[in-house]
Amino acid sequence: MEHLFSIAGMFGLIAFAVGLWRMQLKTNRLIYVAEIPNSILWGIHLFLVGGFSGAIISGMSFFRTLGRLYLSKKSFVVLVSFLIICVWGLCLYFYQGVQSLIPPMGTTIVSYAMLSEERRILSNAILLNCFLWLGYGIAIESVYQTLQMALSISTGVYGKMKHENFKPIDTVSLLLSGLILRIISRCNRQQLR
Repeated sequence: MEHLFSIAGMFGLIAFAVGLWRMQLKTNRLIYVAEIPNSILWGIHLFLVGGFSGAIISGMSFFRTLGRLYLSKKSFVVLVSFLIICVWGLCLYFYQGVQSLIPPMGTTIVSYAMLSEERRILSNAILLNCFLWLGYGIAIESVYQTLQMALSISTGVYGKMKHENFKPIDTVSLLLSGLILRIISRCNRQQLR
């Protein structure tokens, strides 16, 4: 909570605002373009609050988004595979506890979902990723990260209910996400003891 009014908090607030703006964009290309400054801002914020695996993922997201915008599909697959291997290696090297594994799990899911042409796969992956990042934001005590993910989850669920037939399998993925968050919170409580 002490990061709320610091330089880290300033970057978090700006990243939060850019994230809200990004949610309002209509086309995939504009969303990808808005992801570039959003990744940089979140990376700086997470680094300053000590969330090194989250900062690594934000850097990876920057390059992944550039690749999605400018590379052919075949080249993008190679880039994503290379970035996933680098991210897992770096996150394991800078291991800070169970919570440091959350960002690479989420980004692996979303990165491979970006390779799919089916919108439902990508939207489910993004929603699951938001649940994981919500747990990470709570674990590293980033108010802005937690608010961003809570808002992303609520708008994502609303969008799925409005524009998609919300299937039982989606409910199962939401329940699994909740289970993962409970496990993480228990691990964090045990580490505090």
